[in-house]
Amino acid sequence: MMKKRLAALFSAFLLSMALVAGLTAPVQVRADNWDDFEGWDDFDDWDWDDDGYWDDDEDIYAYIIATVDDSEIREGETTVGEASIMSNAAYSSLEVRWNSSDSGVASVSGSGNYVHIHGKSDGRATITARLLLEGREVDSDSFSIRVREKDNHISVTGIYVNPTSLNMFVGESRTIDSDVRPEHASDKGIAWTSSNDYVATVGQNGNVYARNAGTATITAKTKENGHTANINVTVYGGGGTRPVENLLLNPTSMTLAIGQFGYITPGISPVDAANKSVSWASSNSAVASITADGKVTGIAPGSAVITCRTADGGKTATCSINVTNAVAGGAGVPVVPVTAANTRDAMLCYQFTKAILEAPQNGTVAIPSSQPMAYDSNVAAAMKGRPDVTVTTAYTFQGHNFVLTLPAGYDLAKHLDASGYAEWTKLSTLQDGVICAMVY
Repeated sequence: MMKKRLAALFSAFLLSMALVAGLTAPVQVRADNWDDFEGWDDFDDWDWDDDGYWDDDEDIYAYIIATVDDSEIREGETTVGEASIMSNAAYSSLEVRWNSSDSGVASVSGSGNYVHIHGKSDGRATITARLLLEGREVDSDSFSIRVREKDNHISVTGIYVNPTSLNMFVGESRTIDSDVRPEHASDKGIAWTSSNDYVATVGQNGNVYARNAGTATITAKTKENGHTANINVTVYGGGGTRPVENLLLNPTSMTLAIGQFGYITPGISPVDAANKSVSWASSNSAVASITADGKVTGIAPGSAVITCRTADGGKTATCSINVTNAVAGGAGVPVVPVTAANTRDAMLCYQFTKAILEAPQNGTVAIPSSQPMAYDSNVAAAMKGRPDVTVTTAYTFQGHNFVLTLPAGYDLAKHLDASGYAEWTKLSTLQDGVICAMVY
């Protein structure tokens, strides 16, 4: 440090002397390095002419100090080396040359007072600056460069899972798909846990096993940075021994056009009831028909009541059906904007996708939902593959029944967001063919 401070001061002083005196070609070197400089006490011993200027005709000096911007770099990085020169010789007679002790670790490019030093591989190298006076080396200085391996680590920024909810039966197993972001993250490790191992356990490959009826939350957590995603799991009893205690239907009312159909889902409690078999009946099959799997179809304008009865205990529940004089897929229903929290149900989307692909030609696929739903990319792909199929969803929101209709040939894919979903809140307000009708 003292050497650098003296160098800066000495350089400024000598430069002023050179400008005043007018330097000539060197004839000899007074000292080869700073060890010959004893300090300012030597000042009186230097040669001065009669006018009080430095007599450079007798003694020529030349010194160099080498410094670097960054003494530690990584492979592929570059830093700058600088040579500071102190001399009373003409600058045209001076030359700086650089070299590396190991160019495989750090190489040098360029010449003169500034050069570039390039990190090549892990290791340490010595960079030397040599000062030549009329072709003869008169001084040198060096510094050390540490080159470290290139940092290729890509940090984890998030995790996504599919599906985000699961309905399972006791003894069933399902595997959760997971996606650690970004795609090329260095550490894609995931830790899986269950909030209730009695209901459902999860392996470290994301495989969920349903053990007993109930609910549990499966959590996927990235090992780096701790990002999490949850999957809500509902397990229904299988092979139970308890009798049926209650029966509920979803939905409890439905409005259909002629030729339109929907599904009524029975809910039996307790979930581990031994016999969950049910039978269906329509009070007016000329208006609405019903099949063994709960599929109801509008036949003619009018009203009908669909009754579901359990085989065990004879519990009953009903769904009111209203069939309008409109034809399935028709337009003309008023648009009713609605808002709510986004709801993504992978199981409903799966059912919808399957029904669309299996629908009869020019048919209508309807699915009842206890809550508004978003449509995923699978539904969009199915609609594209079956441009002859009309899609409807009936749901209840804020005490009213709604039917959201996507007409045959509708391009649902253009409304998918970055996660691959088209939210119902957005679709319900569109004016490009989508119909959102409040039934009552």
